[in-house]
Amino acid sequence: ADRACRGPVSAFIPHLGVASLEECQVRCIASSICLAIEFGAAAQRCEVWTSGPLSSAYVPGFTCHRYHGPSGPQDPSRLCTAGSGGSAARRGGCSHEATVDDRVRVQALSPTLLRVEPQGPEGFEDRTTFMVVERDWPGIPIKAMLKVPGGTLLKTAFYSILVREGTTRPKHTCATPAESTDAVGGVRSVKFNNAVGAYAISREACCNLCEQDVTCTAWVYQPVNTPGSKNCWPLLSFASTMRREGSQFGFSSRAIYERPKFKVLA
Repeated sequence: ADRACRGPVSAFIPHLGVASLEECQVRCIASSICLAIEFGAAAQRCEVWTSGPLSSAYVPGFTCHRYHGPSGPQDPSRLCTAGSGGSAARRGGCSHEATVDDRVRVQALSPTLLRVEPQGPEGFEDRTTFMVVERDWPGIPIKAMLKVPGGTLLKTAFYSILVREGTTRPKHTCATPAESTDAVGGVRSVKFNNAVGAYAISREACCNLCEQDVTCTAWVYQPVNTPGSKNCWPLLSFASTMRREGSQFGFSSRAIYERPKFKVLA
């Protein structure tokens, strides 16, 4: 702390409007040639150094960090601090967890940045296939949707995707929940349509609450030590699942859901 990087002006790329040191670190991780960062909190300025820095100097309010590859902050999911934590009431904010849907993972890096990573040749974390985008990034527009035998063909300006549809029965019911799993983008079922959820004395009791509501398709349960605390969330729908220690996820026995399979075409 209180050190500024020193070197030629051509050795760094400035980024303005960066609110935190963690977000500055994310900018470094997003660059394949980052060697160091300088961050000034008051100016909300981040410098990504691509050569050097040659030295550092004492300057109050600034931070100069060298980046040493795998021994440095190689896991961007750990850089997020705002809004993280285990409380289900905070879902949808900045999070340490990642959402994985087949071959694409989305991680919240900061209140403003997302890391989007299709599965690469070495799986996830191969540092060759991800990109960092703003949370309001519009994505790649779909130019056309065509029904074809066995599925739907989606065309963009860059590639085509063949999506094959099909329904399946869930694997995780009352007897066999998914451990350390939570739901992302959950919508409460009609009977339990409130933000704080319900109390269940056990996982089985939470599942039974879901079974009693004909609109419930899935549930999330978290064991608590305080009787009466809200720890069960019967859901009408959800966007995807995510890893969260202490949570258990299961489907209703009546649930049938669609899990599309897709292939990117040349």
